[in-house]
Amino acid sequence: MTPAPLDEPPTAAAELGVDDLESSTIGQGRAVLAPALLPLPRSRWIEHRRVPRESVRQIALRYGVREDEVREWNGLGPDEPMPRKLKRLRVRARRLPPPRQRIDYAVQEGDTWWSVALRHGVDGRDLRAYNYPYSKKMRPGATLQVWVDPVVYDWISEGPDPLPPDLGRGMRRGAMSVGSPADGVLLNGLRIPDHEGLELRLPRSAYGTSHAVEQLVLAVDSFFAHGSYPLPLGVGSMSRPRGGPIGEHKSHQSGRDVDLRLPRRPEVPAWQEPRGSRVQWDAVWQLVLAFSQVDAMVIFLDYKAQRRLYRAAKAAGASEAQLGALIQYPRGSKAARGLVRHSSGHEQHLHVRFGCGPYEPECVP
Repeated sequence: MTPAPLDEPPTAAAELGVDDLESSTIGQGRAVLAPALLPLPRSRWIEHRRVPRESVRQIALRYGVREDEVREWNGLGPDEPMPRKLKRLRVRARRLPPPRQRIDYAVQEGDTWWSVALRHGVDGRDLRAYNYPYSKKMRPGATLQVWVDPVVYDWISEGPDPLPPDLGRGMRRGAMSVGSPADGVLLNGLRIPDHEGLELRLPRSAYGTSHAVEQLVLAVDSFFAHGSYPLPLGVGSMSRPRGGPIGEHKSHQSGRDVDLRLPRRPEVPAWQEPRGSRVQWDAVWQLVLAFSQVDAMVIFLDYKAQRRLYRAAKAAGASEAQLGALIQYPRGSKAARGLVRHSSGHEQHLHVRFGCGPYEPECVP
């Protein structure tokens, strides 16, 4: 059973603000959103019917509004739990995705809670809750209730997708960002696949959205196809399998941020910090070019390090238009210009942030 989309999905686009802080929203990436996820030309009052396990925050994210606004519109205090009797909420929607719908799924031989959740684009914990008490429910022939998002369900089961999943590399649909990079989680996280050009330094935090991991692999493939750098790229943190706070990072919470160690010169020992003259800056420039061709919203690099990147780019024959579009330097560390931006603490690695995928209804750019 495939849920039907809205008859007339909104088609207007919106521009997002630009900032230079790692924990904030920057740019809007290059992903083409599904029509049902595009902003409305103007906000519209709607009545939202709650479904099981749906929180105030999720409702706000779906309609492109703030949680505190939804609470105010419905007379709920800042920390007040949603009353069970409150089945309908008023929302001044800024986008209008189709409502979640219930599917009755017949359990097949070999199914698990994880595989069924992944197939339908829901959290495994939610799936169990939909079918509580869930003991003996995973037997072949049993019927499970699943509340699906039609946009996500259609994407996973049928597409279309900007690029088909590379099953040979373990790529798949269904890993999605919920919330923002600095205040979010990762649903059904996808691990960065084994790649001869990548060295996963922190495998337990090497998970991302389907879209972000795909864009990372595309950029890395392009980097090695068009250059001669002889060493693999060191990958630091992306996100944990379920996202959320990770160490001292301000972001990396929703599967859309990844750290890449600056490529060192081949003669430099691997144990030395990649900074200054130890870095192969022409390779860094080629890496920036590769990311500029995919859905990278911003790349964070310390402003002083950008000076070396700028010089390497000029030596490689970069045009003034390229330099202006891709590097913040020399316009000052607070200039809202360039794909590469300053953020303190990024002297030895590139922090790349990817956009929301086309079929992620609760992702905040």
